[in-house]
Amino acid sequence: MTKRKFFHGESRFSATTRCLAIAALSTGWLVLFAQAQLAVAAESGAETTSEGDKKKDLPPKPVFDATIEKELTDFMAKVKDGKRKLSNEKMDKIIERVAKTTGLNEQGRKTLETKSREVTDIFLVDWVDAYDRLIRSLMKESQEQILAFIKARSNETAENLALNFRHDLSAAEAQDSKAWAAALKDTLTPEQYATWQKSDTGEREKLHAEIGDRLNAWLDPSREAMNEEVLTKVAQMSRSLNLSKEKADQLKSVGKSAVDESIGKMRDREEKMIAAMDEDARRQMLKNRNIYFSPSQEESPETSKAWKTGLTKLLSADERKQLDTEAAEHLSRRVQALARLMVAEIDARVALTADQRKRLEPICQRIAEKDSKSLSNSLGQGYSQIDVMATLSTEVKPDEAETKAILEPIQRQHWLAVCKIQTEERNAQSRTPTVKPKEEKAALPPEPEDVERAISDYLEGKERLHRQKALAEALLRAEDAGRAANLPAEKIELLKTAARGSAEELLASWKTNADETVRSSIGNTPARFVRSRLENLQEYNFQWRPNSQESDALWTKTFKATLDAGELAAAEKSVNERETFRSESVANFIVAMFDQACPINSEQQAKLTPAVAAAVKEYQADIQSYFSGNNSVSWYLSGFSMFIPVVAVPEADLKSILGAESFEQWTKSRQCGYVMNYWTWIKQNHEARAKAAKQ
Repeated sequence: MTKRKFFHGESRFSATTRCLAIAALSTGWLVLFAQAQLAVAAESGAETTSEGDKKKDLPPKPVFDATIEKELTDFMAKVKDGKRKLSNEKMDKIIERVAKTTGLNEQGRKTLETKSREVTDIFLVDWVDAYDRLIRSLMKESQEQILAFIKARSNETAENLALNFRHDLSAAEAQDSKAWAAALKDTLTPEQYATWQKSDTGEREKLHAEIGDRLNAWLDPSREAMNEEVLTKVAQMSRSLNLSKEKADQLKSVGKSAVDESIGKMRDREEKMIAAMDEDARRQMLKNRNIYFSPSQEESPETSKAWKTGLTKLLSADERKQLDTEAAEHLSRRVQALARLMVAEIDARVALTADQRKRLEPICQRIAEKDSKSLSNSLGQGYSQIDVMATLSTEVKPDEAETKAILEPIQRQHWLAVCKIQTEERNAQSRTPTVKPKEEKAALPPEPEDVERAISDYLEGKERLHRQKALAEALLRAEDAGRAANLPAEKIELLKTAARGSAEELLASWKTNADETVRSSIGNTPARFVRSRLENLQEYNFQWRPNSQESDALWTKTFKATLDAGELAAAEKSVNERETFRSESVANFIVAMFDQACPINSEQQAKLTPAVAAAVKEYQADIQSYFSGNNSVSWYLSGFSMFIPVVAVPEADLKSILGAESFEQWTKSRQCGYVMNYWTWIKQNHEARAKAAKQ
């Protein structure tokens, strides 16, 4: 499952804080990319001995057909050139420092420069191999998406492509290699070398202290979140095993040690990463006081040595087996809930019949089970976004026999169109922001009409994508009504005409808002920087609200005038069944995921689900409106926002279902605090909307 994990607020800073290619990928691919990096890093660690010099055998790289191999070869050649240029620039700055510090003469500088190029070439061998392995491992999992990723970056500079990737967060750059240390020692006199070593060590210690002070502040929220999650886990384990207070307290101590170990690993990783950054980027980053980090799977407290060893000492084999069995049961419920939600997501985009929904469930169950680890409990992982559509667009192939036997031709066409739009949206969201160009004297400054042309070209591209979405969603309603009510062709065509008109009215409203957004974002930006500014605008700036009341007037009027009473009843029945299935699927998934934040048993889940379903039905329009700026992942698949319907359940009812202890633990948690911040505004909007409707 495509899943991204982060603490509240981190998503705004991930691109600048990670220095990874994941910053260049869409949010939906973040975790897949990160997991591949970890696998590559593990392989890279196996490449060398403790001295880091001797190669070991590596598993063979995946190989693809000639066309894809050509794409990969060209892409990697560009990445390699970019990395070489970046490395050489960094080496030149270091040589400048060496000369200034040691008094190295011009001949010595030239010698070091020549040797630095040789060092870079040596460094690039492993670096490029790791990048190539990463891309190939991703392509093996999701070939179409990675090809789209490569093609979308065809116009990016080689330096940009290389800058956003480090194959191993613990790995050194070229200037940290033994080859470079040897080059310095061979070129400098003993006195010069000693002077440089002293100066360089002092600079590193100063940098270490500077980074360390900032990391302390950055990692505090991570520590607090981990401690809270560990305490929740310990409380659940204590209840399940009926542990004595003494043993429960010992388990808490184990959890604290596990958190300390996890934070230590994170600190080492982030410190090395920040130290390796370009000086200007690092300086800019260290000014920021609001950056949040979350651990990788390998850095999670529950994977730590302290946690594993502590559980082995404190709990018997039978007790550990019982916990494993319970964890598997909870995971199974989440997988089943996700599978049903997948059906609902497909249903919303191709308008399934009840029979088709039932026949698709086994397929979606297999897809959910395929990557069930993404739904497993993982302490310290913060909250996550699960991009279900990114997974479905890869896994559900409309031309495969199994899918063909279920979907009608027009539904398969809709699914292909949806997948294409999804890919284009991800590519648009994933473009790496360009660096503002240095001011240069231009022979002919851009004219006002050039600025207008840039804005027009930009909006035209955005409009094309949004028109596709609007038309697809509008026409789907007409086709669904035709299928459900068995309408004759002429009536279906009338509905399609109304649907197109409705979509155009909606698009006209969107265009007005988009134009205002773009011009407001540009502000007083100098004309020569306008295109760069436009490229850096993120997709969330272009809010998309389908099926608005105003644009639906034409559709509703035509719909009611075209269909007779029996046809209207059949069409509305189909819509109502779909909405009910979707609401129930969303509620079921929310409760299954809530089980991670506040562990509940199957009986509690059975009681909580209908209460959450009622809240979803009541507040869904308000929640959707509140989060309408996020086009990539729905609110019920996004972190803490998915739990809004839980806090919407009347307090007395929720307390009765959870029990006093669990209720108190949940309401005092950081997660609940974040949800309540959302809920306050959503409830106010709901009450205002209800009041306006009565007037």
